[in-house]
Amino acid sequence: MNFWFWNSQIQDGAVHNLTVATYMVQHSSKMSREGWTYERELLREFLVENKSPELIRKQNKDLVDSGKRTFKFKSKDGVPVIHKSTWMKTILDVRAENAEVYCEDVTAWARSALEEVEGIKI
Repeated sequence: MNFWFWNSQIQDGAVHNLTVATYMVQHSSKMSREGWTYERELLREFLVENKSPELIRKQNKDLVDSGKRTFKFKSKDGVPVIHKSTWMKTILDVRAENAEVYCEDVTAWARSALEEVEGIKI
């Protein structure tokens, strides 16, 4: 099995949301400052506040609607928002041997990334 299969099949989108948000936080050159801050906050809401993907979708509906939001997610210049290139865990630490291991590893990766960026002021 591969990452993308497990990601699309389990936990009502929670694993997918963690994967995307964590990857984007760790690859800040792909994000605008506002987009990076949004993804970091999304990780916090999932992991600290234990909000469900459904609740966050409802809560952020207008905020992320491209016709209504006041910021862009994508970087215009590719300049990193944060100057961090070494991480305790990356997507390469996520094993895909079965769904349970995959979910545990994605969650551990997301928690590790959040811990590393929580105090960063931008």
